[in-house]
This record gives sequence, structure tokens and C-alpha cells, in this order.
Amino acid sequence: MGDGAKDISPSSSLLADWSYHQAKSYIRVLSLAFMGGMILCALFDWIFFANFSRYTPFRFIPITFGVLSLVATEFRPSKSWQIKILNSILLSSTALVLNLLYHFYLLRAPSSDFNIVFYGNLLIAFFSIFPLNRFLIPQLLVVLSSLASAFSLSILFPQLRDQFHLIMICQLSTLILSFYLRQEFANELAEKFRTLQNIAPRRVARAITIGDKSESFDPRMRPTICLCSDWRNYQALASRVNAETISRLFEDFYGSVKQALEVFVPDGSYFFEWTADQVFITFYDPKDDLLAAMKRAVAFTEFYCGPLLENGRKNLKLKINYDVGLSSGVGFLGLQGPKGFKKTTISAEHAGIAKRLETEAKSLRSDNLSDENPIVVIDKNTANLMKELHLVSDARLEKFESDNKDLKSKEIYRWKYDFSAIKLIKFETKDEENIFAEQGALKKSVFSSWNNLMETLSLQSKNSTKK
Repeated sequence: MGDGAKDISPSSSLLADWSYHQAKSYIRVLSLAFMGGMILCALFDWIFFANFSRYTPFRFIPITFGVLSLVATEFRPSKSWQIKILNSILLSSTALVLNLLYHFYLLRAPSSDFNIVFYGNLLIAFFSIFPLNRFLIPQLLVVLSSLASAFSLSILFPQLRDQFHLIMICQLSTLILSFYLRQEFANELAEKFRTLQNIAPRRVARAITIGDKSESFDPRMRPTICLCSDWRNYQALASRVNAETISRLFEDFYGSVKQALEVFVPDGSYFFEWTADQVFITFYDPKDDLLAAMKRAVAFTEFYCGPLLENGRKNLKLKINYDVGLSSGVGFLGLQGPKGFKKTTISAEHAGIAKRLETEAKSLRSDNLSDENPIVVIDKNTANLMKELHLVSDARLEKFESDNKDLKSKEIYRWKYDFSAIKLIKFETKDEENIFAEQGALKKSVFSSWNNLMETLSLQSKNSTKK
């Protein structure tokens, strides 16, 4: 997949969602680790300190906070913002208490214990802050509060100023290291997300990346719409420019298609794959609402056959065209294949029909060479759904018979529409309205990256003519 279009799921967004879904397990692990560490330290108090009672009784404070954090993870608020606040509090509370407790230890340590307690402060400053490196807000809460405590105590107790300054340096160094590691982890999430999109729908790839176990994509029967598209005269184009330029053209074109899909299907309920000049897209709905999926599929098809193509021709100064087959029905959709090599696959009659309808559109093209609009051929089920949703009128559907043996027994239609004069589809909800309001901006920007190719293509075309 090319990078011609900007991904609207940046690494920071993925990391935020990952933190939301993984916080509960981290709270449990860190609470148990801190509690275990305090119990172990209580045992060592007997070995290292002559008067262990100065320290051991207070170790039950962070242990109590750890127990409370474990219990609190079982009570989840109903709203996401409440869950985020609770997660931040639970992740930071025990770590913060540990830092404050060791500051207290340093104040009351006699000279015989002083070095051990000071080194303990440095260890706690690192091991209580570093494990939070993937959670920005909780880590900042711990660091800023601990810094405020250490700075205040360095003023109140001048004899301990150097020690508290070193503790502050350790805390700040851990924070800086965490910023670097957090960005590296965010980049790894983004790379994993991009890779998973090659085998799974965007929403499923995102769910797997962030660890959202509520999103399952096991194979089952689902209502789907399949779009198949193939460029016309691709071989003629390939003969005029070299393979490297064609590759870059595909990168930008399919990057732009991907960007358009992310606008028209923002929940990511589609699977997009391409091979050379052929595109195959499967649309579905997480709630198995075929009408909802059809709205988005038709809206995308209109944009794909209209503004997207129009801008490509204008910016590239090339007469590019493609035709489309659109079919709908119920298919066996999900992650399928041999173990360790699964990918999104649809097993359905209408998936094959979409390809045959695209081939039929190609045949119609040979009889209408002057038609610059993409030719779109749809099956009866798709036509009926579009009419039910008032997305097309009978006047714009031209029924015809095919010579293809696989289509002879089926009703198929040519969708006669001037795609260069797209009108925005009206939807019922405000969210859907906002989504389609973005079309205007997308129309202007979606092919901006093609401008860099235009000069190269024109130059290569001139060179080819001279030869």
C-alpha cells in the first residue's frame, strides 16, 4: 500500500487507545509487583537495619494502596472519560505513595542507615516511574508530584539538599528516557496497524493492534457489498512510462483511495485490496445492517467514479478510466486460511459476480468508447437496495442482458449517472452528515501528491514519442 495519503490514525491515537484497553491489566501487574517488592523489602529490613521498626510498619501503606487498586479494577464506570480518569489514578497512586514514603524514610534515617535509604530512594525513583513509560498522564502525575515533594524538602532541609537534587535528577532522567521509549512503542503500534491492514479490515486491524478483545472477526455469514474495478487501457499507459513511475503512480492512487475509504467508512468496516490495476473492496457493517453498509458503499462509489477520477485526469494530464462492478448479498466473511497464514476472505457468489459485472462493464465500454464516465454495472439485489434507500431512480437503471454464461440467468443493470456532477447524499444522523461534509476538502487534496508525478510522466511521455 502506498503512502500517498495521510493515515488518519496517527501513532499517538493508537497509543491512547492501547493505553485505554491495556490499563486494567497493567494496574493489576504493577500493583502486585509493588506489593511484592514492599513485602520483600520488609524482610530485608531485618537484615540491613538495626532498628527496622523505623521502616517496616510504614511499608503497609503502599501495600494497602496496591490492594485498593486491585479491588478498584473490578468497578468500571459506564463512561469512557470516567474510566480514563480512574485508570490514571490507579496507575499513579501506588507509585506516588512509594516515592513519598521513601522521601519520608530519608528524613528519619540515622547516619548508620543513611546511605542505604538514599540508594533506596534512587531505586524507587527509577523502578516506580519507568514501568509507566507507556502511560503519559499517570507517569507525569507521579513525576511532577515527586519532584514537588523533593524540591520542597530540599528547601526545608538544607542538609539534605544534594541528596534530594540527585533524586530529582534520577526522576527527570527516567522521564526523558520514557518519552523516547513511548514514541518508539507508538511507532511500533503504527507499523503493526499498517501491516495488519493488509490481511484484515481497518477496524479489525485497529482492534488487534490496541488489544480490544471486544472486536472479533471470526468467519461467519455477513451481509456485504463487493466492488470490483479495473483500469481501462492500462497496457497503453504502461507502454508510455517506465515500471518505476507506474509503481509510484499506483502508490499515490491507492493511497488516495485508502484516504477516501477512511472518510466514507470512518469505522473501518471494509477490506481493501489491489493487484496492479484491479481493485476489490468488500463493505460490511459491524451490526450486520446491510442498508447502512450500502449507503456508504454507494457514496464511496460515486466519489470514486467522479471527483477522484476527475482530479486524477486533471493533475496527471492522462486519459485514465476504469469501470466498476457492484454486487451485494450474504457471504462467509472473516479471517480465513491455513494456520499462521490467515487473511480476510469472503466466500460468496456475489463476490465472484462483482468481478463478472466489472468484465461486463468492460464489454459495454467497447461499444461506448466516447463515454468518459466510468461504466458501473450492478446486480438486481444492489439495484433494489439502492432504490429502497432512494439513492437511484428507475430512470437511471438500464436493464440489459449479458452473453456471459454466469450472468445470463440474472438481472443486471447499468447505472447511468453523470459522476462528474456528484451530489452529496443526505443521511439521517448528524454524524453521517459531518462525514460527508468532508468530501469538499477531500476533493481538493486527495490528489495533491500526484502533482509531483505529473512532470515526470509528461517528460517520459515526450521521450517515448521521440524514440
